[in-house]
Amino acid sequence: MADPKLAHPANVPGEFFVDTNCINCPTCRQIAPAIFGMPIHVPPPDEYVALGAARQAAWALSGAMNPPTWITGDSQLFTATPTPGARTRYAKLRDATTHWEW
Repeated sequence: MADPKLAHPANVPGEFFVDTNCINCPTCRQIAPAIFGMPIHVPPPDEYVALGAARQAAWALSGAMNPPTWITGDSQLFTATPTPGARTRYAKLRDATTHWEW
């Protein structure tokens, strides 16, 4: 499950996001739009940790109230036909397996 404290800086605004532990796999890009019922934006590969540090340094040095604009390349857009009930089924499975020990 994605951690809001580790939200990837290149996320687009919205309810769903990836964190810095997520992997960019073809399977996720294919099924996520159907499960979430919304398009998925995938930013291009880049050195986001280094760019984020540079952005924070520029912000600190500028003394501005808001961080400088984060410019990323064009993201890829993935879409799929929504799968009604998929999120409900995943929630039931999650709840049924929370007691499992790994």
